[in-house]
Amino acid sequence: MAGLGGRPGGALSMRRAWRTAAGLGVGEIVLIAAGITVVAVVFQPLQLAMVRLLQGGWPDALGAGLCHARQRRRSLAGRPA
Repeated sequence: MAGLGGRPGGALSMRRAWRTAAGLGVGEIVLIAAGITVVAVVFQPLQLAMVRLLQGGWPDALGAGLCHARQRRRSLAGRPA
């Protein structure tokens, strides 16, 4: 398996990862699950905004409102946008 630059330790090993996961206690597993849940709940409201941003729907705070207003004025004046 090709190594990743900048990571600590040796080569990636599924056996070592499985041993580490098998050695976790119940409290650690609950803490990891709770952490993942908190992260998901915190970032869920941002998902729609991120999808719109990636699809090209820039927020008005970044100047999209000004560009849209200019396009509307140009189209109403009969000039090409």
